[in-house]
Amino acid sequence: LYKDLKAGRKVKGFEEYRIPEDNPKLGETIKIEAQKLTLQDRISTFKDGENYVVLYLREILPPGYEDFERVKEKVREKLIEEKSQTLAKERAEEALRALREGKEPNLKSLNFSDTPAIQISAVIDIDQKDLIRMATSKEKVFGPYSLKQGYGILVIDARNRKNIEEDEKKEILRDLLSLKSQAILSKYVENLERKSKIKINRELIGGS
Repeated sequence: LYKDLKAGRKVKGFEEYRIPEDNPKLGETIKIEAQKLTLQDRISTFKDGENYVVLYLREILPPGYEDFERVKEKVREKLIEEKSQTLAKERAEEALRALREGKEPNLKSLNFSDTPAIQISAVIDIDQKDLIRMATSKEKVFGPYSLKQGYGILVIDARNRKNIEEDEKKEILRDLLSLKSQAILSKYVENLERKSKIKINRELIGGS
């Protein structure tokens, strides 16, 4: 075996292990000898108890790399998932155009009667600008929005305005001004980052 390996000939009957993942399956002697192998000195023969062992280093993989045979099923599943998401988004955009044209595509629907827009945003990740448009504009169709499975489109049949007390109005106004000031501050910081050479370490200051 040693001579054949040394001569570069293929040898059958070897058990293949990956280090460090398969270290628990190996004896201490084999683990120590395996660590000595290099791409220049790939072969080692020694006695382990009553057995003679021939070690051969097939390859050294860079960190984070996995053999394709081991990961091809994961890759296949990932590609199918990405393709499904792409097709789902394309279909959602087609449905969005159809709804805006007054057509009724064959889609599964849920009714959110008398549901405040702010509550819907807790279920669906809706941009703040879209929330304002939903409440104030005459548009009826919004989306598509990414969901856990696929995409969703919101269709507004009617808008009801709630009468609120003066104190509640003041509270809402304070919240809106707070949101506006946060948005302005964020834009200011982004502008500083773009125009300066300062790199902000968000992890150090506890930001995200």
